Amino acid sequence: MRLVYIEWVDASSTRGPLSRKEGEEYEPLLVSTGGIMVNEDGEVVRVAQDYWARPDADGTVPETFRDISVIPKVLVKRMEVIEIESSARADEHVWSASEIGPTLSYPARHRKL
Repeated sequence: MRLVYIEWVDASSTRGPLSRKEGEEYEPLLVSTGGIMVNEDGEVVRVAQDYWARPDADGTVPETFRDISVIPKVLVKRMEVIEIESSARADEHVWSASEIGPTLSYPARHRKL
């Protein structure tokens, strides 16, 4: 698994009126994004907030990602990647919301320590 930190330029916008001078001085935003790299190609980097692996009914273990940001490489100013070994495995227990408590409205996956 690869973790990634990216600094990139994003468009910005204002709310409400600005004078011409204020508008001419308005700048794009420098954004920092960190997460789990889903993949990258020649055009974009895909970064997810969450990752898990859970077996399907047929026994296959698909990698699942949530909240993926797609960042065009042309906007990237800095990118650092580190390799780590994930401890998320298919043989781990999958807890349901009822096992964890009433505050969760969807099945959550946690590793017992």
